[in-house]
Amino acid sequence: MNEQHPSFLNKLLTTIFYAVVASLVFYTRYGYIQWLTGLGDIEDIDFGHQVLLLVSGVVMIAAALLNLWHPRMAAWLALTGGLIACGRYVLTLCGLTLTGFPQIFTPAGYVQALLPAVLLYMVIVYANWARKTTDRMMNPLFWFWSKQARPHSRITVIAALIFSTAIVGINLASSRTVVHAMSWSIDDRHSDSRCHKGVTLSYVEAPGYRIYVCSDDLLQYLASSGNAKVEVSFELSYSMGFLMGYEIKKIGSWQGEFVDRPRSFFYCSGYGSCDPSYFGSQPGSPLNWK
Repeated sequence: MNEQHPSFLNKLLTTIFYAVVASLVFYTRYGYIQWLTGLGDIEDIDFGHQVLLLVSGVVMIAAALLNLWHPRMAAWLALTGGLIACGRYVLTLCGLTLTGFPQIFTPAGYVQALLPAVLLYMVIVYANWARKTTDRMMNPLFWFWSKQARPHSRITVIAALIFSTAIVGINLASSRTVVHAMSWSIDDRHSDSRCHKGVTLSYVEAPGYRIYVCSDDLLQYLASSGNAKVEVSFELSYSMGFLMGYEIKKIGSWQGEFVDRPRSFFYCSGYGSCDPSYFGSQPGSPLNWK
């Protein structure tokens, strides 16, 4: 029967499609998503991300290879891999919604989350059709524009691609520089083999907001200055009007490099008894107050 023996070209195009989507799944860098969403702070979700990445990617690659010999069985594998991968992107989207939603509409967010999610949806609906069709099997591109694809699936994919691409296209990232007065202290609580002792920078106007940095050179500079306070210059990046990230450009007159990306955190001993002024008179991070 024809549907059991699609042409080699059809099988090759389908294999390429599966492989491209599998590559995007693997390309979704675990470390980037972990930092972007903050989900790496939760051990169970952290482990779940790693498992879903490995299993879904391997299953999708297996489907791509198997498709050259058994397209219908490969469709079952692709459907399974797509559904497993969906769990990973659901975790990512939940994390982004809670901790940094605007960042999904940046070029990195588009490649890391939006585009793979849309193509995974296409894999799922195509594989679901291919595994049970009695018509002649065709590759995903021909299928997508044929009457075999359900109209709502076609509309969903096209609308998602147009919307996400347009949002990213018009989302011109902006940046500005602000200067904050900060006090500094040696941080012995954070052990880091890459620097002897860390440095904690606390906002003068909101001591509860702190930044931890790791640099022996910076510590030497601050110790030699003899000042308990220092002016810190930040370059803030914005996306869709929201603060997306920051980079420390200068601390006093020091413009060296850190061992790792500076990390922000909140601190208040005994939250219930803390004076609200400890966190400042305005809501949100003091980075965005000026």
